[in-house]
Amino acid sequence: MGGLGKTTLAGAVFSQIFCRFDGGCCFVANVREESENCGGLVHLRDKLLCQILGQKLNLGTSHITPFIKRRLQSKKVFIVLDDVNSLKQLETLVGGLDRFGPGSRVLITARDKQLLLKFVVPNNIYEVKPLDGHEALQLFCNYAFKVDPIPKDLMVYAQRATNYAKGNPLALKVLGSSLYRNSEQDWESALHKLNKISKPKIHNILRIGYDAPDRKDKNILLYIGYFFEEEYRDHVIEILNSCYFSVEAGLSVLIDKSLIEILASEIKMHDLLQEMCWEIVRQESLNKPGERSRLHVHEDVCRVLRTNTVSVSMFGFVS
Repeated sequence: MGGLGKTTLAGAVFSQIFCRFDGGCCFVANVREESENCGGLVHLRDKLLCQILGQKLNLGTSHITPFIKRRLQSKKVFIVLDDVNSLKQLETLVGGLDRFGPGSRVLITARDKQLLLKFVVPNNIYEVKPLDGHEALQLFCNYAFKVDPIPKDLMVYAQRATNYAKGNPLALKVLGSSLYRNSEQDWESALHKLNKISKPKIHNILRIGYDAPDRKDKNILLYIGYFFEEEYRDHVIEILNSCYFSVEAGLSVLIDKSLIEILASEIKMHDLLQEMCWEIVRQESLNKPGERSRLHVHEDVCRVLRTNTVSVSMFGFVS
């Protein structure tokens, strides 16, 4: 499932061993999302080849020339393909493993084990498990308290929160961050919301994090989830400053709540949190997309424009 730390683990492995591969290394993040945008799979494959070969390429076709094949077969490379969700992606990006030189390694993260079984030797598949009780409690407390020792009066709540998250690191981080510096009453209130659900799902736990910031910061989060994920931080601040005060402070709040992070000056959001943003807006009007505050699905946009059913609020930012 999402949020277990597959990308984090792959990144840690990449950082530790990339120096052993003198033929070239490449970490391809968000394959699922990137293959649907920016020119598609062939464009993404060309970017990978550029990084491995150290030169600009724009083949524009799925066919790789014999010259490039010979160059790849002479290189010992290390490639990470993160968040793969189709066999075509694997075939286009790395093809047969004989495309690269001896000693090369390709590390793939995916949610679909059956997909990996079609492409990877079964013994080479590692299934990421949730954290055990002690590890889960430790991770939660790192974000909820950030001090040692942990306040004894809140330990019982920490245990309850950890049980709700079922060892999912993303849920533990978001829930812990949302409760940081809160009163005992706030902790009780947040956990009571989860307690009303017989089997809390990951989205319900993440929603606690969404409910923590104020209205302005919630709107900033939704805009990032819809339009600005992987955009440069300064660019997002420039756009949103025309509608809100203190956008930079709002981003800091969202970072503190573990709802977004900044990597290489780009705003990043976990795909589960992005899906949560989509669902929050979808719930504004289940059957009438034109009454929602934001749209991102092409079919919904075309339907609204074709039927002229857009709401007034959709023409501006909702504050």
